[in-house]
Amino acid sequence: MDGFFIAQYVDSMALSAANIVYPAVSILLAVGIMFGTGGSAFVAAKIGQGKQEEANRNFSALTLTTLIIGILGAVLGNLFCRQICSLLGATPVLMDYGTAYLRTILSFAPVCLLQALFQSFFVTAGRPGLGLSLTVSAGITNMLLDYLFVVPLHLGVAGAALATGLGQCIPAVAGILYFTFARKGLRFTRPEFSKGLLSTSCFNGSSEMVSNLSGSLVGILYNIQLMAIARENGVSAYGVLMYVDFIFKAFFFGYSIAVTPVVGYHSVSYTHLT
Repeated sequence: MDGFFIAQYVDSMALSAANIVYPAVSILLAVGIMFGTGGSAFVAAKIGQGKQEEANRNFSALTLTTLIIGILGAVLGNLFCRQICSLLGATPVLMDYGTAYLRTILSFAPVCLLQALFQSFFVTAGRPGLGLSLTVSAGITNMLLDYLFVVPLHLGVAGAALATGLGQCIPAVAGILYFTFARKGLRFTRPEFSKGLLSTSCFNGSSEMVSNLSGSLVGILYNIQLMAIARENGVSAYGVLMYVDFIFKAFFFGYSIAVTPVVGYHSVSYTHLT
């Protein structure tokens, strides 16, 4: 949605800038996906062992860790925004657009990571339908706010980034409310870092994280080469192709997020039976 409205109602330079700096967001998002997929397997294993309260405490600890990383990402990202944009290949022509987009979207890093985390844990909690409805609601909100901020209010790339961040607030805030007031099953309680919680969660979710990191790294390298060969318009064209590419990747991400806690739960149950 951001790319569509930026391309249609700002200009191609703005689209190039957004595409160049977005890998920084993807790298940060990969951390949330790692804790979500890897942590959900760990927590689901605890539930499979009949240790519901321990699972709740571990889940709370993972959520707290993810929130702290998101806050650090928001603070450091804003402090070193221009340096990050320059490292990613932004030229002086794109710098103002790039910093405006990146500063705004990184300000929402905590909710960005939380919504990625909760996508997996809604499945673990047995509420995948709720996760889907919240994600769809976030997408629709993003689309409507993109139009409002970019077209009539003329906020440009910062408006598009603001729309994305506000859209991400829906699954993040709804997830916090749901897991806070849930009366049974997975819910927030006093955090507890069980032995191996963070290391096992990171290891279990490393494949999904590496997939996101590799895609971001490839995007950075392509953008740098395209800036040398075709300049800003080449980066814009490549960004459009990557939007189409992500549609196909979405099927894989959806499957991997959904299957991890299921396998984690039943593998432990099967081990106990045998």
